[in-house]
Amino acid sequence: AQDTFFAKRNDDRKRRETEREKNKAAKKALISEAQSLSVSSDWKATGEKLRDLMERWKKVGHAGRMEDDALWTEFNNARQTFYRRREEHFNEREREWSINRQIKQEIVSEENRIANGGDFSRDTTERMKNLDTRWKTTGHAGRSEEERLWTEFKNAKDLFWASKRSDNELRSRERHQRLND
Repeated sequence: AQDTFFAKRNDDRKRRETEREKNKAAKKALISEAQSLSVSSDWKATGEKLRDLMERWKKVGHAGRMEDDALWTEFNNARQTFYRRREEHFNEREREWSINRQIKQEIVSEENRIANGGDFSRDTTERMKNLDTRWKTTGHAGRSEEERLWTEFKNAKDLFWASKRSDNELRSRERHQRLND
């Protein structure tokens, strides 16, 4: 009975050891995949792949008391490397957008001053054209603000050009009237 018990116990230990080795190999494969993804700059797709890897990691069984912690650390470090890089990228992009928002807001303010100033001289017209060029060369200001800024910019620009046309028409009528007189 003891021989049977010990034989079954040894078989069970071998089976568990084989299973732990298989789980260890599966976790190392997931680590390798996570490490290869950690250098990617395809933020959305890679984030989804890493979430999928995490779900697969959870399904892999125990690899042994001594191995699991080290494997998890290695796997998680690869994930965190990607997440830190992604966060830095989006923080930098937000800083750029903030600067662009500020520049565009300044452009809109200057355009409003010009549009409401009633001065339609060549210099002023040239300044409006330069503001338009400056707007085009300024980068994106972020989804939440870009449309609002564009609307304000376009309204000020349209006001200026409509006012300039009206002023030109008025001057033209006055010239014709003077000529007729």
